[in-house]
Amino acid sequence: MASLSVSPGGTLELRLPLRVVLLSAGSAAIAWTLALGLYTRRRGRYAPATSSEDFVRSGVAILRWLTNYRSRTCRQLPIVSTVAPNYLRDSLPATAPEEPEPFSNILSDLSEKILPGLTHWENSASFFAYFKPHSSYPAVLGELVCAGLNVMGFDWIASPACTELEVVTLDWLGKLLQLPERFLSCSAGPGGAVIQGSAGEAAIVILLAATRRAQSRRAAASRSAGAPLLGGAGATADACTGAAADDVGRSRCVVYCSDQTHAIIKKACMVLGLRCRALPTSVETGFTLRGEVLAAAIDADLADLAENWLPVAVVGTSGTTTSCAFDPLDELADVCTPRGLWLHVDAAYGGAYACLDEVRPLFAGLERCDSFCVNAHKKLLVPFDLAALYVADRRPLLHALSLTPEYLRNDASESGAVVDYEHWQLGLGRRFRALKLWFVMRRFGASGVRAHVRAGMVLARRFADLVATSEVFELAAPPSLSLVCFRLMHARVPHGSEDDDALHMEFLARAKARNVFIIRSRLGGRLILRFACGGIEQTVQEVERAFEILRAVARDWMASTMMTFRDVAQHFGNSIAANNYPAAFELLTPEAQAVYSPESLKAAVASMTCAAPGGIQEVEVIEEGILEDWPAKQPGDVASVYVALTGAGFAEAVAVIVVQRNCNLLIRHLEWGRP
Repeated sequence: MASLSVSPGGTLELRLPLRVVLLSAGSAAIAWTLALGLYTRRRGRYAPATSSEDFVRSGVAILRWLTNYRSRTCRQLPIVSTVAPNYLRDSLPATAPEEPEPFSNILSDLSEKILPGLTHWENSASFFAYFKPHSSYPAVLGELVCAGLNVMGFDWIASPACTELEVVTLDWLGKLLQLPERFLSCSAGPGGAVIQGSAGEAAIVILLAATRRAQSRRAAASRSAGAPLLGGAGATADACTGAAADDVGRSRCVVYCSDQTHAIIKKACMVLGLRCRALPTSVETGFTLRGEVLAAAIDADLADLAENWLPVAVVGTSGTTTSCAFDPLDELADVCTPRGLWLHVDAAYGGAYACLDEVRPLFAGLERCDSFCVNAHKKLLVPFDLAALYVADRRPLLHALSLTPEYLRNDASESGAVVDYEHWQLGLGRRFRALKLWFVMRRFGASGVRAHVRAGMVLARRFADLVATSEVFELAAPPSLSLVCFRLMHARVPHGSEDDDALHMEFLARAKARNVFIIRSRLGGRLILRFACGGIEQTVQEVERAFEILRAVARDWMASTMMTFRDVAQHFGNSIAANNYPAAFELLTPEAQAVYSPESLKAAVASMTCAAPGGIQEVEVIEEGILEDWPAKQPGDVASVYVALTGAGFAEAVAVIVVQRNCNLLIRHLEWGRP
């Protein structure tokens, strides 16, 4: 029988009969033997997945597979995937395999099931969409080493090399980009740099730091004046940051940008609960944010005492997504500096071009900015994700994001002699992302990086030249860096209308069907087409081939639906000096032609274009058309007339004038020719 007693030392003792103890020990031994045997057999099945020999064999196989994909396979597949939604769920098992599979099976499924569902960003002959990323082979190897080392560099002690290589490599990059010394960690000041996952993540931490700084200053000013703190009665100031503790205060904080600023800034404001004011740009200012517009908006908010707005930051863009425009940083700094606003530069795309002397003037005023972010994964030969964020003063960032629980405290951090990047970002863990940038800068050298960046500009200039001399396209904005914005040259429908949008959307679909991938955006109210050059292996011949495909798509499609002004002019013996304007028409009857005359058209055009009648020297009727197929016609429209104009201040214009049943004349479209 079992018995329970108390030992002389005061502990409980359980006494079992010897046979029970032996039986229990024997059962346990048997159980452990069975378990060990099962474990050994199981481990034998998946041992290849953990062996170094299999890792080398599989690694060689995957490198060959990747090389073959990038050099051949991706060029043989449709540039944009044609699979249906949920295709992969239907082709893969519902559960993970119970037993290990050979690596060859995985490679086979990569080719047969994964590749068909990809858009092939590395196809340099067909991919001209977005801002094409550039992932070089050295950077791919750097990613492999990063995954293999598997360090978590949240603070210095966690992996000193992870932190210190990031500090050194970002200083290398900053010098390559000719950034002001105040942004470098090697400078005597409080500046420095950190790798973020994206420009969006960088925007969140920067706007948080800017907001806390502005709140701190407002709180200090309120205390000295004896007024309530920002956020209303009862708000208190944080001892570390000086920020108002009342969350309502943040909703009164304002961030200023332009209507061309990337959506990540608006999203960052959404996350932080800030008000984002996107200020208007125009074609006259090159779609850039001007200083006088910014100053007027800020001063208007400061004067609105009832709302108690607190301007905290301005975001300037160096290389907007739609047209690659550059905001004048010197003008923005003239506004921000005296008002104490944080000036952040979103140079996600354009920042890489700062390494070129011929582009550096676009960054005039950068030395007066507070922060600067460039996506190295867009143009600097590394794969996603690597956004380099530079700050002139790291202290506001640390004040806004520092939080050190006891389990993360250590002597190195307490000494203040090291960088702990956990306080520069939202998360804690950090990948060893500096490795891939380090690999690139060593294998390419600064000269190789500059040559790659400059090559994209050469390709873009070639495409822009082809567009400028084309009979079917026109430039929608001046070419900038490696981006060309263009449009279909047409007079079929009013520019900026829904029908104009539909026309360009149809063109994009037809281009994609011919395996050339470009995307659209909107500029000045009009849909435009974007052609982004600069893949690592991209050549002039590939750009010219893509242009010829796009040109053929436009010509073939328009020829099936439109007759061009040039065709009309040749048929009726008239001439046009400027460009070719496609248009659909049917001839007017003689009775309908009596509705108008060249004199009435001349006066109507002068009136509708705010030009003096004497400014238009000649009106030439090219052709008239019944508006039976005009997509945007109104119930009262009867016919259209296409006229060529010459006059003071312009070489030629083509007007599409609508004749209504009540004999009113309306301009549906007006194209000015090149002087």
